[in-house]
Amino acid sequence: MRRLFPPLFAALLWVAAFVPLGHGQEPEAVGRALVTVAPGSRVNVRATPEVRSGNIVGKAMGGQEVEILGSERRGPYVWYRVRDPAGGFTGWIRGDLLRLLPVVEPPPAEPPAAEVPAPDRPADRPEPRKRRPAFDWAARLPEMMPAIRGCVNASSARPAVVLIARKLSFGVIDIVLRDAAGRVWRCVGSDRGGLPIRYDPLGDAQVELLGTPNPELYTESDPPPADACHELEVARDPDSGEEYGILRYNVCQ
Repeated sequence: MRRLFPPLFAALLWVAAFVPLGHGQEPEAVGRALVTVAPGSRVNVRATPEVRSGNIVGKAMGGQEVEILGSERRGPYVWYRVRDPAGGFTGWIRGDLLRLLPVVEPPPAEPPAAEVPAPDRPADRPEPRKRRPAFDWAARLPEMMPAIRGCVNASSARPAVVLIARKLSFGVIDIVLRDAAGRVWRCVGSDRGGLPIRYDPLGDAQVELLGTPNPELYTESDPPPADACHELEVARDPDSGEEYGILRYNVCQ
């Protein structure tokens, strides 16, 4: 089967809308992201969050890190207003061409001298942050489960774990899964189910660009047990109550 280059996946996240600015103020970054097209490829940076003639203000390179200034939903996509830290451009890039990076929080302030600091936690018991992902791809599982079942059934090394799925146009579902041998595959199927349209392996570079999907869906096997950084949730059809499988969330990212 033919391999896909470049990858079309990036974990999507929701970011807070625009930071209010006064006249002449430089906007503050609210996060960071990587441009996820193949190295050496370019992405158009646009003056407005839309694809139209005459609004290209710059080019971002594959693998380049940019600062996020805000976001806006337009139709099926979330667009992000980004800035080149080197000053090359400021404009809009569509969200499926970016992978948002974790926000690095500043270290806590030193306690006052009069206070007694809390005892350190054992090294094997880190303090969890307990936060679900801002963008949960599994929110649309009822629409995507026929295609997911078709892709899982097509795997030659079951059980397979679904890493991420998203609904495209014309009833097409784009799915990434990991088989029992640890290989990662891209599967494209119909929202009516049945045999996949495509079932292609992903190379190491493409898997790295995918990032760390959150959550994972276990449809045929039990997930690893819950721990301080992982929560388990039964996925069900909201109308019939049918159980789809178990979702495993990383809450310490």
